[in-house]
Amino acid sequence: MSPWRRPGFTPGVMLLAAAPVVFSPLLRDELPPE
Repeated sequence: MSPWRRPGFTPGVMLLAAAPVVFSPLLRDELPPE
């Protein structure tokens, strides 16, 4: 059974999982270094 076919695993879930990885560096660049 392919992991892509697991119930509850949707493109939306994948996007939510990827969002922090994509936006964390961007947000970190926006914040002043401490």
